[in-house]
Amino acid sequence: YRVDVVTGAATLLRTGGVRGLDAAAVCERTGRVVFAASNAAGGTESWTSDGTAAGTRPLMDVAPGAAGSTPSGFAEFGGEVYFGAIPDAGTGLVLYKTDGTEAGTTRVQTLGGGGEVIQSVKFAGQLVFVAGYAFSGRLWSTDGTSEGTRVVSTVQPSGHWDIAVVPLRPRRLLVDGGRLYVSGSEEYIGDPDVLENTASQVWRLDE
Repeated sequence: YRVDVVTGAATLLRTGGVRGLDAAAVCERTGRVVFAASNAAGGTESWTSDGTAAGTRPLMDVAPGAAGSTPSGFAEFGGEVYFGAIPDAGTGLVLYKTDGTEAGTTRVQTLGGGGEVIQSVKFAGQLVFVAGYAFSGRLWSTDGTSEGTRVVSTVQPSGHWDIAVVPLRPRRLLVDGGRLYVSGSEEYIGDPDVLENTASQVWRLDE
């Protein structure tokens, strides 16, 4: 449905097998909404809408077949919408960007692994995002190019003399006053096969 927040009037845009609506973002370049939805034929994939019934349709069949690519983390950046999706198990998680049309949807970078894009924020001219699983994600940043997409390796916990340290597992991001705050956990490992303790942390990055 499309709902007029002033009058409360609702307009049906699509029916016939669409089972749900996930997070969404608006592409500033085209004014189209990009979101995740699922049906029996294509599984969960990215969809797009211009606010009309005729203009509401699947955006791109990233993973052909009923399984779907489970797109996630829709966020507007630089006039386009960015999201993560898994085209196949071998490739793993991939970052895409789109202007809301299939022709304007391109792959930015293969992130690898599984999971999803959990959260994204704009910071220092970049889109900064957490990708992976809820308790084993990594902090990434992108300027919209493949070459400019990388793991933010500067967010690391300090060393400890008696234990090995696994890098910070970020979970939540907040931008305030030109600073990026990252909350997550630091995993302490004495025996490489045994997790001994997990400490919650908050890190701050300045522009």
